Amino acid sequence: MVVGERPDLGGVHEDVDVYAANAEAFWERLLAGDDYIQWTLRFGCVLHDNGILKAACSHMEESGLAPSAQRKLIQARRGLNLARLVLECDDVETAREQYRSALTVIARWLLIANGEFPLCRGELADQLVTLGCPELATALHQLIHDEPSSEEMRAGLELGEKLTSTSPKHAVPA
Repeated sequence: MVVGERPDLGGVHEDVDVYAANAEAFWERLLAGDDYIQWTLRFGCVLHDNGILKAACSHMEESGLAPSAQRKLIQARRGLNLARLVLECDDVETAREQYRSALTVIARWLLIANGEFPLCRGELADQLVTLGCPELATALHQLIHDEPSSEEMRAGLELGEKLTSTSPKHAVPA
């Protein structure tokens, strides 16, 4: 994450994702409850800071700022729609990527809505089991470690649609 002008990425491995935003956009997203920025501030390794990251961390701590469940729910529903469209085109490999993304966002939404800060993708399944969502945990684990069939993805998308059409408190068994 770079706060400022996007650097020249020549020589940077293609698997490295670089997010760059000016200071205004950074603060806007942070205050809107963007979980990516909050995750980066909580768990990232700071290579250089002109003071904005320290100020943002202080603000999060002092204000109790948490990620926005509503923001994640909107992203989850969009992701489900896209995954379903891609799956209907019979592009199974791309559908797996979209499905993985959609279920990851649904997992993050459920965790945030239930007061848990989502960890990295590889740890989400364990967090979901602890939360009481074993079906979603199993589907996400399968997506990360296996190659689910079209039928399994359709079933997972139905589960995702069912979860996102209800209150996050009702999506988790009591």
